[in-house]
Amino acid sequence: MRIHKKLMLLVWMGILTVSLSGCLAWLGELSPININPNTPGLTGSVVDIDTFIVYPHNPGFELPDLSGDRKAIVALSPIGNRENYKLSISLDKFSTANAAGQSQNSGQIGLDEAEDLSVKSSSNDYFAYTGDAGMIKSEEQAELMNLQGLQAGERLFWVCKKTYSGNVYSQVTAYEAKTGPRMQIYVDVNAVDVNSTQVDKILAEFEIRIYDLLKDYGFGVPYDKDGDGKVTLLITPLTYYGSPIDLIGYFDETNYKDLSYSNNQDMIYLNANVLAQNQMTKIYSNIAHEFQHLLFYSAKLQASSSRFAYDDLWINEGLSVLASTLTCYLQLNNDWRIYDQNRGYFANPARDGLRDWEYDREYSNYGSAGLFAYYLYDHYDNLDIISKIIHADRKIEDEISRVVGVSFDEIVQNWMTANMIDRFANIPDDDYRYLKLSLASAPVYKKLSLLDTLQIRGGGVQYYLIDEEDTDLWFNISSYDGSSIPSINVSVITFR
Repeated sequence: MRIHKKLMLLVWMGILTVSLSGCLAWLGELSPININPNTPGLTGSVVDIDTFIVYPHNPGFELPDLSGDRKAIVALSPIGNRENYKLSISLDKFSTANAAGQSQNSGQIGLDEAEDLSVKSSSNDYFAYTGDAGMIKSEEQAELMNLQGLQAGERLFWVCKKTYSGNVYSQVTAYEAKTGPRMQIYVDVNAVDVNSTQVDKILAEFEIRIYDLLKDYGFGVPYDKDGDGKVTLLITPLTYYGSPIDLIGYFDETNYKDLSYSNNQDMIYLNANVLAQNQMTKIYSNIAHEFQHLLFYSAKLQASSSRFAYDDLWINEGLSVLASTLTCYLQLNNDWRIYDQNRGYFANPARDGLRDWEYDREYSNYGSAGLFAYYLYDHYDNLDIISKIIHADRKIEDEISRVVGVSFDEIVQNWMTANMIDRFANIPDDDYRYLKLSLASAPVYKKLSLLDTLQIRGGGVQYYLIDEEDTDLWFNISSYDGSSIPSINVSVITFR
């Protein structure tokens, strides 16, 4: 509701009438979507939903009555992170399994049993500072530029370029192109294709839409590192492993640190090579995305020092996807990072752990993290969930559980259930659907008859369709390589 009021105000004022079209169609980072053909057709009417956890000492459970026209979807998600599991899945008669001493699992894991997490890699739009290792500073270039002198309104900026040898920091000269109450824009003197009309549009979008909406939704305001009351946007040609267009922009937390290659100010970067393509909605979306990273880091600076010890990159990226969505530049029901049949999250949710961030899987990681962040907003906005997450001084999973009032694992169970059955009829509880979003399709599933072998990531989700007309079935989980079996979040949906 708040976003509609804001947009009505903009229309009434006659401001940004062109840019408002960004709410009608996403023109940004999308590729043509190829939805997997076996997912849109799985619909039905829900009979019952049961969620629980199975534990390593007792990895099995009885399936519901599947007589007549009843079917079941079983969703499995190993609890933990950054572990790959090799599991065998089988269906047995309940009497045989029960004779072996197995019984149904139930209950929720306690928060004190959750695993500690550690950052493995960063995304291509967010440079996480990890110390001096890998940081290469072009001091000779900086000295040469200082000797050349600067014109009025120009200044030097440190810029990071990601290469196969590490993150290379060098300096560029930029001129002040435009200043507003809350943003100043500098343009690299070598970015000759950037025009004043584009700069004007960017400043207007940030001042009137992005800044206000993210503040209203609870993302907060920047920590003003340099005390000038403005966020700096530097438009400069960027490269990402040699590519001039693969990187749209980034936030570098180095600028909040007192380092020799820090600009010592609150700022974000925008790739002039991408701006030259004049895809303005794509640009606005990225600015909202990167500005959220700046806000997230600002909040961490003001939280307890222990906050930096926790792995929160996954939710940080998820919230940046959410920021692009709430500012109306991105539509999640048309985001290839979720739906594409080859690279999207729904194409293979078993391989993507929710709290992972893998370099070779980061596009689908955006899909899962962004969808989960939206689910939290969708259901718990009344609890001020965004602000609570961003300003938490504890582990993010613990903070989410504290705010919502149930365990993090239960929230994950509800979310992975909603992803599969959002378009079903007679869903018994709103926790199992999206309230403000209609999913374009559902995750890929397997039809299980008797036996399946499964490789799954901790935090990933495997969906099984069971269409066996039987009243007495037992779902078995074991390891096929002799390794340990994790505790597993389970959701069983009976439908017809």
